[in-house]
Amino acid sequence: MIVVLLSIVLFDGFAETMRFTDLAQWIHRHWTSLPDTGLRTLMMVGFVVPLAAVFAVVAAAVGRRGRGYRDAVARYAPTLMPIVAVYFAAHYLLYLVTYGQLTWKVIIDPLERDWVPDLGIWTGYPSGVAWAFQVTVIVLGHVCAIFAAHRIALEVVSRRRAAVVVQAPLIALMIAYTVFGLWILGQAYTS
Repeated sequence: MIVVLLSIVLFDGFAETMRFTDLAQWIHRHWTSLPDTGLRTLMMVGFVVPLAAVFAVVAAAVGRRGRGYRDAVARYAPTLMPIVAVYFAAHYLLYLVTYGQLTWKVIIDPLERDWVPDLGIWTGYPSGVAWAFQVTVIVLGHVCAIFAAHRIALEVVSRRRAAVVVQAPLIALMIAYTVFGLWILGQAYTS
């Protein structure tokens, strides 16, 4: 479930970039006449399946050095939750800042009887500040996840060096996910 959430958050971010639009148009021209929702679903599966497969390989590698595959999945999958949380926060930050401004109006006038004047939505926040916040939150979430994985690895093996060796495949996966996620985030600001 956690790996699926990670995949969907990545896909959702990628789906808002110009590269996604170009790729979807190219697929429509050359390969398929699926409706947009069908194509988006297939492309989302294209994110979920590889990440789930990589996580399975990583869990097998970690499990080989620890207490087995199932134990590795049960122990280390929850360490990915900080990553899910920060990607969710980073992805929906601008939505929250923009449409969160309407919350007070909905609370005061839930039936839209025009009891409150329409003041509009302020969108004057600098994109550089939003980007810096998103990058910082994402990196901090990944650091928290790595520390959590290391703490769990220390429960499996007592020596710190051995713990790093045990969790090395998971750290590599987290770093690769960080790089890919930051690349996707950068696409939104360069498109």
